[in-house]
Amino acid sequence: VEAVAKGSSNLPYVVIMSWRGNPEKNDYDLGLVGKGVCFDSGGLSLKSGGGMVEMKMDMTGAACVVASMKVAALQRIKKNLVAIVALVENMPDGNATKIGDIVTSYSGKTVEVLNADAEGRLIVADALAYMQKNFKVSKIVDLATLGTVSAMFGNVYAGLFSNDEKLTKTLIAAGEKSGEKLWHLPMNEDYEKMIKSDVADIKNISTGQSARVTSVAFLNKFIEKGTKWAHIDISGLRLDKSGLSSGYGVKLLNEVMKGL
Repeated sequence: VEAVAKGSSNLPYVVIMSWRGNPEKNDYDLGLVGKGVCFDSGGLSLKSGGGMVEMKMDMTGAACVVASMKVAALQRIKKNLVAIVALVENMPDGNATKIGDIVTSYSGKTVEVLNADAEGRLIVADALAYMQKNFKVSKIVDLATLGTVSAMFGNVYAGLFSNDEKLTKTLIAAGEKSGEKLWHLPMNEDYEKMIKSDVADIKNISTGQSARVTSVAFLNKFIEKGTKWAHIDISGLRLDKSGLSSGYGVKLLNEVMKGL
């Protein structure tokens, strides 16, 4: 998280929320993680002017997670829920993380930064690692605007990646019920090979291939054995037809919470 925020005059924050609707139980029924890049200039891998226009919306995943936790509390859902949102600005500055830098993630894994505009996966990975280390939770869902599948599905489906068949079915069913549809996409070890680094544990983009799906392979490197995990890419659905925030994902997650 700190590596992404180094170029900003604003400090990064990691916000932790919990709702204990079943206080007699110690474990959490569900963990949520949200990407909160409050503005994404691309850092030293600077975006074009047009590419920055909507980048105050790069915190949509975090906004969805916060709203979902509020709704769960208002409904007094009888489940234990924990959420983490990582909040940063990705800006260019003399202190910004440089291309070729090697940074150490919260998990201890080292990351070779080859594109400063592939920052969302860095902060989501830290939040995922923190949750697994500090909370007893077996199922985690993260929401982020990583841009993995937006060109493919537009504003009709969000992309769903998961390492657990039952969690996948639960999310797809919740999407059908809420009207916020998901399309399940594959995860494969071949994608992980594309982000193997010669100088660090992992690099933050693939080189030689144009597979944007390697952002999910990157996150998967931070998922511990036994953790049921799903990643939902909401890039193509973050805005409504008027260009305002759509709130996509809140109804979806609420259906998941109620059905746990």
